[in-house]
Amino acid sequence: MEKKKHQRQSISLETKIAILYRLGKGEGSTAIGKHFNLGESTVRAIKKNEAAIRTLVISGTKLSTKFASYTRDVLLERTERAIAIWIEEQVRRRIPVSGYLIQEKALQFYKSMKQERNALHNTKITGESATANEGAAKIFPEELAKFIEDGDYSADEVFNSDETGHYWKKLPNHTYIAKDEKTASGHKTSKDRVTLLLCSNASGDRMLKPLLINKSLRPRALKGKDLKQLPMHWMANPKAWMTTAIFTEWFNNCFVPEVEAYLKKKSLDFKVLLIFDNAASHPQLEHPNVQLVFLPPNTTSLIQPLGHGIIATLKKYYIKTTYKFILNKLENESLTVKDVWKQFSIFDCLIHAGSASAQIRPRTLSACWKKIKRFGQHV
Repeated sequence: MEKKKHQRQSISLETKIAILYRLGKGEGSTAIGKHFNLGESTVRAIKKNEAAIRTLVISGTKLSTKFASYTRDVLLERTERAIAIWIEEQVRRRIPVSGYLIQEKALQFYKSMKQERNALHNTKITGESATANEGAAKIFPEELAKFIEDGDYSADEVFNSDETGHYWKKLPNHTYIAKDEKTASGHKTSKDRVTLLLCSNASGDRMLKPLLINKSLRPRALKGKDLKQLPMHWMANPKAWMTTAIFTEWFNNCFVPEVEAYLKKKSLDFKVLLIFDNAASHPQLEHPNVQLVFLPPNTTSLIQPLGHGIIATLKKYYIKTTYKFILNKLENESLTVKDVWKQFSIFDCLIHAGSASAQIRPRTLSACWKKIKRFGQHV
C-alpha cells in the first residue's frame, strides 16, 4: 500500500503578517494556530522566519503571494542579508529602488553566492562599498594626522559633516501602522523623504544643530511658526536633496557662527578643521578660520566618522520618540492609529529629529572616529 504523502499548506503573506502581529502582542502559538487552522510548529516557523517575511513585504511582494515551503536555504539567508545592505546603500545615495530592481539584484547575489559558496565577502559588499578605495582609506589617517599636527587642532576643533536621506513617515514594517499603510487610500508614507545633515566634533562634546532639507520651504504644518526657533535648521529644494547652494548657505550661516560661538565658550581659538566627503553638492569653500578637508573618493563607507553609527543611532532614537508620540495619542485621544499617522506632520518630524539628535551621547559621537585609527594619537 502506497504511503500517502503529506501535502504542505500554502500560507499567504497577509496571513503570515497577521500571525506575526498577534505574536508581537503576546498571544500564544497554540491559540494562533487554532485560529488559522495551522500547527503550532508552523506558527513557530513563521516567527523564526520573521525577518525574511518582512523583507518580502518591504520589496513590494503582494500580500496574497503564497509559499509552499518553509525550509531555509543558507544561500537565501545570505542573499537576504546582502540585499538589505544594498537597499540601505541605494537609499543613502538617493538612488530610486523598485521591487523589480530588488528582485534582479537579489538574483545576481544568489547566483554569485552559489558559484562561490565559501566566498560571501566577494558579493556582500555593495553600493558605496562595492567601489570602496581601501588603499586611499588606509593612507588618509596619516594625511589627516599631518593636517591636525600642522594646524595644532584639538579634538574640539575637528568636525565632520555627513548627510542622509530620511523617510520620516516610514516606521519598521513589523508595526501595525506599516501593515495598515499598505491599504490606506492615498497614504503614501514611504515616499515622504527629507535630507538630514549632521555635524559633530571628534571629542564628542558638540553636535551642531542639524539641518533638515524639505521639498517645500513653507509647508502648511509650519504656518505661523518661527523657523529660527525650530530645533533644526530648515531649508528646501524641490527634491529635498543637498545642493551646492544649500551646502554653502549652511556653511556660512549655520556652521561658521555656531562653531565660533562654541569655541569662544570653550576659551579656544576660532580655528576649525572640517572633514566631509567629495560629493558633487560639496563645493570648495574658503574661510580664514576654517580648513576644509575632503575624504578621498570612494572611501566614505570605510572612514566617514558620522557614517559609522551616528546616523543609525539618530534614526533609532527618532523611531523610539515617534512610537511614544503615537502611543500617547492613542491613550489620551479618541483616535485610531491611522488617524494619528495621518495627522503626523513635517513639524512633528522636526521636533522628533531634533529630540533624537539631542539624545546622542558624547561618547557615542567620539567613538565614531575610531575608523580613522591614527587620529586619536594626535588629539
